[in-house]
Amino acid sequence: DIADMSGVTNVDLLEVKLANNRKEADRIILNTTEAFLWNILDIISRTKDASIEFAALDTNIEYDSENDTFEVEAIEVPITQDNDIDEEGNYNAPRSNALYAVKKASVLPTSFLVSFKRQPQGSRYKKVQ
Repeated sequence: DIADMSGVTNVDLLEVKLANNRKEADRIILNTTEAFLWNILDIISRTKDASIEFAALDTNIEYDSENDTFEVEAIEVPITQDNDIDEEGNYNAPRSNALYAVKKASVLPTSFLVSFKRQPQGSRYKKVQ
């Protein structure tokens, strides 16, 4: 059990609330650059890929335009053998100054309004000869 290891902080509930009053999310307005937005999307993608590998679950999200809702489906992903998982199937976390054993984590809905100025790559707009 990871909670029995020394140096691990036990956390029963990790709840992330951004501009949220428990009933609804207030809009968070971001005025940024296109490069920053692509970096954030890259971080989100890498985090999702890492969590898929560890949890053996992926999500498929589709927008239902008739009902104006999103449909989310959990998809099982086969576990691949990794150096971080020993022969008994136990995960060996990388060394860190702070480790947490989290029983439950939840992220409340958040609303973002993002605006940015396009910074197109010049090569996209060169005339083809």
